Amino acid sequence: MSSSSGTPPSTPVKEERCSSTTTTNVTNPKSPEQQIGDTFQEIHRRKYMKLAYGIDLNDVKNEEDLEKALDETGTGTAVSTKRLTPAKWKHRVHGLKYWKTGDGNFKNIKEFRQAYSDCKNLRNGSREQVVQTNGEGTDLLYKVTRNKRTGEIEKKRVVHILETFDIIQEKHTSMCHPLSDSTKIHIDSTGFHNITRAEVKAFCDTCPTCIKFKK
Repeated sequence: MSSSSGTPPSTPVKEERCSSTTTTNVTNPKSPEQQIGDTFQEIHRRKYMKLAYGIDLNDVKNEEDLEKALDETGTGTAVSTKRLTPAKWKHRVHGLKYWKTGDGNFKNIKEFRQAYSDCKNLRNGSREQVVQTNGEGTDLLYKVTRNKRTGEIEKKRVVHILETFDIIQEKHTSMCHPLSDSTKIHIDSTGFHNITRAEVKAFCDTCPTCIKFKK
């Protein structure tokens, strides 16, 4: 029976591991719930960066600070040869993109290739990587491999460390917070090359939802 005011009685909402997205208010781009969610996300991001790479984001104001922090620490659980900082990623993309023509900032193409000599071995063979520009004009880096079973050429995205959190979060939450192994398999199957198992584990180990439901 409804109340005398005509307002139906409220029904307790069961808390779930995988919640729906809050509807955005037209006059307020982000509701209070979304703003709180953003705060938790940034806390999670900082914990992840500290565990994965040994970096305190409170001390990082720009890319130069990030490069310096990585050189000085290197103590994170996800430190590996596959790790790319934003500066190293941009350097590689630029070198590969203009390898054949040069970028116009050097006297000749020989000088350009000397400046980007570390990109030479990435142009073919087992280490081959290529740059492709998407429809929005953004350069993306891909690792090129040949599928041993089908013989087909496959391309998987190569990302830098400031992209890993958002990518892992998207894949992890889309599956309602599975274990790190399942998250890693999903990431690999959706076309990413250098997001490591250690990075995924660091994300899951600092995920507030996963921590809450482990208790």
